[in-house]
Amino acid sequence: MYCRPLGTLDGEVHLRVDSSVVPVVTPARKIPIAICTRLHEELDRLCKLGVITPIEEPTPWVNQIVVAQKKSGDLRICLDRRNWRKHYYVKDSSFQFWMMFCMNLGQSRIFTKANLSSSYWHVQLDLGCSMLTTFQTCFGRYCFCLLPFGLSISSEIFQQKLLEALTGLTNVVCIADDVIIHAKDTEQHDEYLHKHRH
Repeated sequence: MYCRPLGTLDGEVHLRVDSSVVPVVTPARKIPIAICTRLHEELDRLCKLGVITPIEEPTPWVNQIVVAQKKSGDLRICLDRRNWRKHYYVKDSSFQFWMMFCMNLGQSRIFTKANLSSSYWHVQLDLGCSMLTTFQTCFGRYCFCLLPFGLSISSEIFQQKLLEALTGLTNVVCIADDVIIHAKDTEQHDEYLHKHRH
């Protein structure tokens, strides 16, 4: 099975949790028999990519997952956001989404959009936070090594990390997982595009 390599944004993320909250172990959610084989294959693929890793030692927190089917038919494994909100207190990021629009696009006429595939999986979790993301399946327990889909704060963390990575690049903005290079004419645009590809 081919696994596309993932890039890594600088620095590890630490999710702050209210220490007064009692740890909770939730049972594995039932998975439809029709997708069990595909789920096992996806878990193996994510292990090879370094997104998740099997875990055998006891952990105080065990989450449920939601298995969603993307338009392509592939499966996406997310932590159950409802359980996370119910049992954890994750301090909201102070990052404001709208700061990404501060750059003036009014003079630009030419644009190139590059999409960051598997966006959140370019962000590393520190070891302590990785243990918080432990989840149970019928194939065993795993934890996320990279920022999981399903957390309400994941989008803010990813956006902040991506913006930090693009700081200093001329005529580049990011909107969600899209990186946009813009310029007033084709010559200037091609110059920026060539420069930023390296």
